Amino acid sequence: MVASFAIVPAAGESRRMGKPKLLLPWKQGRIIDAVLESWLASQVDQVIVTVRADNRSLQKQCLVHDVEVVVGLDREEVERLVQHLAMLGGDADLGVDAPVAVE
Repeated sequence: MVASFAIVPAAGESRRMGKPKLLLPWKQGRIIDAVLESWLASQVDQVIVTVRADNRSLQKQCLVHDVEVVVGLDREEVERLVQHLAMLGGDADLGVDAPVAVE
């Protein structure tokens, strides 16, 4: 069986928004909670979230969930991570807002 991964790039600075949008309230939690809960309910084997080193609040919120938090990767490094997972025989999708098909 091939392992599948969802990689959630959450290392943006939300400059246009003026505050961390993934930590904004949404339903019974925060936006990041909804994103991660959706991925965890999907068919992926593991969810990986990339977060900036200086965003401790987001790191802490992600760790409430059963996900792997990777700190300090830029967009190119995330893309290389996807490539490495593929070379190891896994499938990976960059998930931004909601789960997408991962085969």
